Amino acid sequence: MVVLVNRGTSGPAELVAAALQDNKRADLVGEKTFGEGSEQKTFELPSGAALILSVAKYESPAGKKLEDEGVTPGTVVGASDDAEGPDEDEPQVLGATPAPTAPAAKPAVQIDEQLNKALELLKSKPA
Repeated sequence: MVVLVNRGTSGPAELVAAALQDNKRADLVGEKTFGEGSEQKTFELPSGAALILSVAKYESPAGKKLEDEGVTPGTVVGASDDAEGPDEDEPQVLGATPAPTAPAAKPAVQIDEQLNKALELLKSKPA
């Protein structure tokens, strides 16, 4: 089995991924996970405020703490960041007409390196 993980994998998903990795039930492919390894409980106070306490810390079956460390996959493959969003440094003017741009002839094909590596690992395993 191959499991894809990335920096968006957090909480219980990290715990499952770590358990699969520790027990050699799956190969993890992708990026280091988020590192949210605690369970929190919220206590409402009479004043309307709230108190949030960590009541449990997650550990992998091998004893590795997930809080802030996350899970590092056996095969590290960074995500491709080909899609560009708006430039955060460029000021936005309300009511301004955007400059005309040339029409895109064909959308660019994005290659998912993590998925390709996972498929490569699956194909190399005996049936």
